[in-house]
Parts: sequence; C-alpha cells; structure tokens
Amino acid sequence: MANVLKLAAAAAVALAFAANAHAADAPGLWPQDDDEPSPQAREYRSGWYLRGDIGYRINRLDHVDVTATVRSHSIGNAVSAGAGAGFKHRWFRGDMTIDYSAPVKVKATTQGAAAQPQYTTSIDTTAILANGYFDLGTWYRLTPYVGAGAGVSYTRTYDYRNTALPNQLVQVGTKWNLAWAAMAGISYRILPRWDIDVGYRYLNLGNAVSAHDSLGNIATFRNISAQEVRVGFRYQLD
Repeated sequence: MANVLKLAAAAAVALAFAANAHAADAPGLWPQDDDEPSPQAREYRSGWYLRGDIGYRINRLDHVDVTATVRSHSIGNAVSAGAGAGFKHRWFRGDMTIDYSAPVKVKATTQGAAAQPQYTTSIDTTAILANGYFDLGTWYRLTPYVGAGAGVSYTRTYDYRNTALPNQLVQVGTKWNLAWAAMAGISYRILPRWDIDVGYRYLNLGNAVSAHDSLGNIATFRNISAQEVRVGFRYQLD
C-alpha cells in the first residue's frame, strides 16, 4: 500500500507541475482550437472518446486450496495495459474497457514442508469492465473524479508444479469470474482533445484454478485482487 501511495503522490506532483508550467506560458504558445468551448463550459464537454492505459498492480491472494494445508503463500506484482471507448455527458462518463495483466508467479508451501515452495504456478488475467465515473468539476484544466466498474475476468494458470509429483503433465487451467472495480483520480487537459489521466484502482478478479495434476487434483487460488496506479490518455472524438 505504501508503494501505491508513493506512486500516486509522484503522479499528482507531476500533474501539478504541468499545470503551473502551462499557466506560465504566453497565450500564443498554447495550441488553439476553434471548437474549444468557453472556460465555463469546459467541464461539461460531451461526446465519444477513446482511451488507453498502463498500470502497475500490487496483487493480493487470499489463500490457496490444495489437498494439503497451506502454511504460507505469495503472489508477485505485475504491469497491466488496457484500452477502451466511452461517452461523456456533462459531469458523467461511461466506458467499456479491456485490461490485460502480465503473468505473475504464485508460490505456496504446505505444513511440514521444507523451505522451498511445494506448489508454484504463473497466472495472467484479462478483465472486461463496464465503468461509470463522476467528474467533480474542473479547475485550471484539472478534473478530479471517482468511479466504479463491473464485468468479468478471465484467469489463466500455466506451468503449474507440485514438487511432490516430479513426473506430471503441465497444462493450462482457465476460469471466468465476476469482476468489479472502484477508482479515483484526476485528469488534465493537455490539448483541446487530449486528456492525461492519473488514477488509483482497486480491482477484484475472483479465483484462478490449475489444471489437474497426475493424481487428478487441482489447486484453487482464491480471491485475486490488485491495488493499481494507472496512467492513461483519453482522446475526445466529438
């Protein structure tokens, strides 16, 4: 959580610096657009937009279910990337997004086992969400917002290993889940049709399952979630 807060603080400082730099520019240096609305109307700009985002996820896993009692487990962090399209009407925005997270390593050690992991796998995730946001007003081209989303996630495990079974077929395990998100952030109008967006998102992705091992057993990796700092761009089509 401390890493997330540090990243968010650094991003906010960068946005504030950009806003101050823009305020210091001579009027003729800022790109002009004949369609640019008056300052009073900017926060109500409406229309279709496209978006793209990258993020850094600090992942969490509640527990691992296997045939033995798990003593400890861990899951790595990951980089994510996403794209989407949506529509803004005055202070409300809605969009559909798809995000992919790079594979992360999961390790679990059972009771009485040696220090080395007894179960390992790699998990990657894809999330498809419908999102809604409330823009909270615009000051000096800065627009804070809050939002939430719901949809589905697709989790995939591969390279699953149980060290108690050295001779095993390694197959891919997949699962669809309900997914949901809550987010907050701030956007900055860098050009008449372009916004840069820096935000925090909590994302719940559900469970992942392994393929069957040589004894017919599976492992379940329960309640995968992430705290994520994201940076993206939005392009207003209208």
